[in-house]
Amino acid sequence: NYALVFGMYQWLVYDEYPVDVSRPALTDDKTTLSPTGFKWANLFFRWICPALLLASGCVLWFRRQMR
Repeated sequence: NYALVFGMYQWLVYDEYPVDVSRPALTDDKTTLSPTGFKWANLFFRWICPALLLASGCVLWFRRQMR
């Protein structure tokens, strides 16, 4: 199996060694959030999203119990 795997690797990289996997630097690495936006994000991720998950789980459980 070693010869097969090594042969596929050579074929995939076109016999060019070492394989360069570097990427250009990111340009959008900063995020800004206003205090109002932070409050809304906090409200959504802390209360609304878990409530939706809980409600959907209850609906799913109730529908399965009815069968």
